[in-house]
Amino acid sequence: MEEKESKKQNSMTVSVDPREQQILNNISDVILSLDTEMRIRWANTAAGKLTGGKPADIVGHRCYHILMKNLDICDGCPIQRVLKTKKPQEENIYSADGTVWRVRGYPILAHDGEIEGIIEVKQDISREVKHEEILRRASDEWRATFDSISDMISIVDTGLNIIKGNNAFAVSFGKIPKDLVGENYYDLLRQSIGTDIAFPVEEIKATVNPRVIDWYESKLDTHFELSVSPIYKNSKEISGHVIIQKDVTHTKKREVMHLKASNEWRAGFDSLEDILCIIDNKLKILKVNMAFAAFFDSKPKDLVGRSYDMLLKATDREPINLPYEDVIRYGREKTVNYYDKKTGTHFEISLSPVIENKKTSAALVQIQRDISHKIKSDEKLKEYSQHLEMMLGQLTKELHQAPEEMVKKTKLSVLRQMASGVGYELRHPLDRISRSISVLKKKLDTADEDTMKNLDMISEDLRKAERVMLDLLYFSRAKTSERQVVPIPDLVAIVLKRRPPPKSVNVTTKFPSDLPSAYASSTQVAQVLYNLLQNAYQSGNGGSQISITIQAKALHDYLSVTVVDNGEGIPAKNLSKIYDPLFTTRSRGMGIGLTIVKNLVEANGGTISVESKEKKGTTVTFTLPVHTEMEMQTPQEKK
Repeated sequence: MEEKESKKQNSMTVSVDPREQQILNNISDVILSLDTEMRIRWANTAAGKLTGGKPADIVGHRCYHILMKNLDICDGCPIQRVLKTKKPQEENIYSADGTVWRVRGYPILAHDGEIEGIIEVKQDISREVKHEEILRRASDEWRATFDSISDMISIVDTGLNIIKGNNAFAVSFGKIPKDLVGENYYDLLRQSIGTDIAFPVEEIKATVNPRVIDWYESKLDTHFELSVSPIYKNSKEISGHVIIQKDVTHTKKREVMHLKASNEWRAGFDSLEDILCIIDNKLKILKVNMAFAAFFDSKPKDLVGRSYDMLLKATDREPINLPYEDVIRYGREKTVNYYDKKTGTHFEISLSPVIENKKTSAALVQIQRDISHKIKSDEKLKEYSQHLEMMLGQLTKELHQAPEEMVKKTKLSVLRQMASGVGYELRHPLDRISRSISVLKKKLDTADEDTMKNLDMISEDLRKAERVMLDLLYFSRAKTSERQVVPIPDLVAIVLKRRPPPKSVNVTTKFPSDLPSAYASSTQVAQVLYNLLQNAYQSGNGGSQISITIQAKALHDYLSVTVVDNGEGIPAKNLSKIYDPLFTTRSRGMGIGLTIVKNLVEANGGTISVESKEKKGTTVTFTLPVHTEMEMQTPQEKK
């Protein structure tokens, strides 16, 4: 049996040469080897880090489920196109958290030309997409700015022949920009002002470094500044110049605008609610906003030159060990949580370097943000998750006390509406908490043992809440998702790996070698198996050993899967109620497990039956359609 289990496990993995594996593990892109059903057979280190674990932990999972956090295949998935076309495919995919992935799929073809697997490469291009958008906007803004600038700008060759000019430059000659191309700058000035002008032609031609040339034109009684920058064809040869002709009278106007902008920046800086300061690399405060000054009950100017630690001591606050030295030395942002006992406020303090060059930080920006509301929300969510089963149990009690006829008519509708609402309300907060915990674990990799233990406890509570949320969603949705070929032995192995039995439970599997595959939703069949195994795991009286047997056999166009346990069994009087929502004899649980099982089996075209004898055990058998070529055809092809 152990040999058989080992073979099943090995079928989900691929062998990779150690040297090749080392190379792939050093690549920052996520690299996966998938089977034809999009299950992960091998993953590099980057893929493991993406899920917060090791590569081996995600083997056997479907890529879109474990990496993209989707129940179904991603929209526009290129891997699906690879399976259809047998050719490499590429597509940009957006994940639920807004990350943009460039997903490339490469078919692995067998000797007969059929696909036996796919290599999937995921590259996080969120920053690239953002940069492309910034560059596109910058290009558009540059073109618009070039023509909207009031200064006269021109690009000329070495003979001062005009290559390009902006609107202001063209208007000064009474023309439009395209009419100036090919004209000579100096000749245009002479035609416009007169032949005897003091334009510095030779100085412009001799310019090899950016410079400013003063030009006073007495005929116009105007003083101009010519900002001249050379354009190099190569490191030595100049192909032309950029000339910006400015009226010096605009200088004062620009100074006024600069002062106004500086005042607006200061006003914006002071209006921020976050407690913000700028610290030099000697840890002395350079600048603070009004919120920072108010926190220490002082004026901004009185805080300049002092240290943050000194201010904490001066205001009777506990000191905090902020990683200033690490930020200065390594130039990386650091975040620390701080509880101010004086005000009863939780803060998140982030330190960001201001890089003067590639190696050292000239200063630090310290932002102290009130996160009390977030922490309270997280605590409330945890408390809500812990008491959810209690609430549903109370609801069960109240419903059972109602008239039986009314319960039958309203129970299912009410529960599905409630399950759908609660499930969807929990889904996004749980995702955000899960990501936040992953980020905290990465950022707090050197934290003390108690901190990491608390994070692990939160993660465990989160997994319980996620399981409740998934049960609610399955209960509220009776429709099946897209069906595919489902090898039952492989799926059972995956479920047992993901949900291993307790130490007091022994699980045995029996499958014939010629067992056909089912045609159903693998995700929903996995949920059916999980719920049945959970019931079987809990079928003992608390101290006895439990044996569970999972077996399957073909029945013409269907196959049957049976889960047998030797637990306490179900009393005969309760057998007719086991599919009723909220019916449970246990102190914990919502009483919807078998309801979900029945709904999912029937949604996939199967049937379910339960036989049980008290004190002897329970046998649950469900059927599923067998995979045939006919099942894979479209309605038109079947006709």
